[in-house]
Amino acid sequence: MVNLEEVRRKAKERLAPFCKVCPECDGRACKGQVPGVGGAGMEVHLFQT
Repeated sequence: MVNLEEVRRKAKERLAPFCKVCPECDGRACKGQVPGVGGAGMEVHLFQT
């Protein structure tokens, strides 16, 4: 059986450097980066929704 820690470790390996695999994917850690949830620029609307 696969546990969450193993899933997170593999995700970090496969998605780096585009995704930091944060505990909560809210775009704050990748703000201003493309590609990524944070997107380009300030992306203020991302945090307002």
